[in-house]
Amino acid sequence: TLKLLSLAKAKAANGVTAFEFMARVAMEFTTRHTDGAREPLESRPAWYVLLEISSPRSAEDARETIEDILTEGFETGIVSDAVIAESGEQQNAFWKLREDMSWAQKPEGASIKHDISVPIREVPRFVEKADAAVERIAPGSRIVNFGHLGDGNLHYNISQPVGWAADDHYALEPAINEA
Repeated sequence: TLKLLSLAKAKAANGVTAFEFMARVAMEFTTRHTDGAREPLESRPAWYVLLEISSPRSAEDARETIEDILTEGFETGIVSDAVIAESGEQQNAFWKLREDMSWAQKPEGASIKHDISVPIREVPRFVEKADAAVERIAPGSRIVNFGHLGDGNLHYNISQPVGWAADDHYALEPAINEA
């Protein structure tokens, strides 16, 4: 996802008005618990990006820019699937998926929540190390990771493993926070 962010900034500069990344489990929770929500990509990738490009010239210019970004992304292998909003309604539906990720965790049980800021270049390393630490402490936890990659702000939330009691999950909060 960092390579896609770099490509988007190279092609659109300040026209990159949103770059939200979301883990597969975050999308699963949201589509499961949000009325009318649909999976946006048939391939169901491990990571999703909500990329928004704006242009002071025209909507057509913004569209051409995002198409250029995606074309190069496909050609270089950093994009595996994509869909472009074809209407304001579809754009709103994409944003609703992202906006509902926080509350969509509630029906899944206990969640240990974190808002973390790290340098953008360190996000992949943080995710790798944090995921491994969580798995050691609370095997089977569902990591609901999403955020504003453009500024290194992550919502790194750990939902209880299926079959666990909420109290058992919350008992591990100090160890998870320390890790």
